[in-house]
Amino acid sequence: MRRAEVLRAFVPLAGLILLLPLLAAGQAWVPAKGEGTATLTLQDNFVKNHLGSGGERLEVGHIRTFILVQDIDFGITNKLAMNVSLPFVLSKYYGPRPHQLPVDDGNYHGNFQDVRINVRYNLRARPLSITPFVALGVPSNDYKYFAHSAAGTNQREYVFGSSFGRGLEPVLSRAYIQGLYAFLIPEGVVGIRTYRSRVDWDFGYFVSRRFAIRTVGGLQIGHSGFGVGHSLTDRGDFPVRNPSNEHWRHHDQTSRISYLNVGGGASFAVTKSWNAFAVLTTTVWGRNGHALSLGEVVGLSWTFRTPWARPQALADLTDEERQKLYLQNSPGKAVPSHSH
Repeated sequence: MRRAEVLRAFVPLAGLILLLPLLAAGQAWVPAKGEGTATLTLQDNFVKNHLGSGGERLEVGHIRTFILVQDIDFGITNKLAMNVSLPFVLSKYYGPRPHQLPVDDGNYHGNFQDVRINVRYNLRARPLSITPFVALGVPSNDYKYFAHSAAGTNQREYVFGSSFGRGLEPVLSRAYIQGLYAFLIPEGVVGIRTYRSRVDWDFGYFVSRRFAIRTVGGLQIGHSGFGVGHSLTDRGDFPVRNPSNEHWRHHDQTSRISYLNVGGGASFAVTKSWNAFAVLTTTVWGRNGHALSLGEVVGLSWTFRTPWARPQALADLTDEERQKLYLQNSPGKAVPSHSH
């Protein structure tokens, strides 16, 4: 199949986005001026184990978290785009070692998390799309952070990075690959900033005009912060573990958290404007955080045009414009992050 024909077949899947906290908007492609995508995503994350400083799996109770994310991605120009999202987190902890009551009392507690704003600029469209971005996360309210089931860490966070992506024609004309690197700088707490690097990747293949399958991954490396210890008796950098100890009270904000999440999923074009998707993920490695036993993601996205979008018939688009239309909202981040 010729390249133009393949891209034409993929156009109905434009608008697909797998949206997850923080880096969801760091995609390699941007929507055209005046066009965008609204996405609603539901995540169901189950954590059975915590992770020690050496990757040990420690059972200190379980965490179930549901995350509903509302997201809008919009093209300001043909190269500049903005993304805004706000997650609502509903979670509970059930186990013998609660951090703080009533948040960890075994019941579900819900709260809005952080408003995420991402601005990205496409430097190059083809054959390799290069799109640097900057992002800001700001807590939407003063939610509790000292809890297994906390909505988040209640910290302002700055993100700088770049996305890369391309279709794999002529080798695999129906496939694409994209990834990103980001450097995260959180607000300092008790004199500590937990600098982190993030690498995400996504490989997809369109089985038909409407149906695609994909594999995804997300690697985070913590560069600074404290270790939680290697066992239940080794307390690492937190020897005193009670709520009155300031050092322990801020451990979720100051731990050096690393993890590798991998998974796979599928997407389906319901119509030219509506797309449905699902992904399953799990943690295969990590330190000083939560081990995601199973993360389930389902969602719907709707592609829209505003009155100031450039009017043009699909048949009149160039190959480059077709590629942008197809890939502008291809899945950029399909690996659920931990809620904190």
